Amino acid sequence: MTIEIYLLDRAKRTASRLGVADHDEGVMEILQYLIDGIGNLDDVGLYSPDTDRWFSTAKVAQLTGIRKRTFDERIDNVPTWRLPVPA
Repeated sequence: MTIEIYLLDRAKRTASRLGVADHDEGVMEILQYLIDGIGNLDDVGLYSPDTDRWFSTAKVAQLTGIRKRTFDERIDNVPTWRLPVPA
C-alpha cells in the first residue's frame, strides 16, 4: 500500500506533501525524521491514495513505539520504532 506523508497547517488549511513510500519501513523512516524535527504529531498527516483514507499519526506512533530520538541515537541513525507482528 502506498502512503503519502504530509505536513499539515491547520490554520491555513493546507497540506504539503513531503514524501511517498510504498512499504512500511519507508514510511517509518520518513516519520522518524519528522518526529525528530517537530514537536506535534498533529502536524503530520498520513494518507493512502489506494484506499482514500487518512491515518492518525498519533495512533501509528502508539502502535509502533516511535518516539523522538536522543542526539546520540540520531547520530547513530537508531530507529525507535518496531512494526507490529501480523497475527
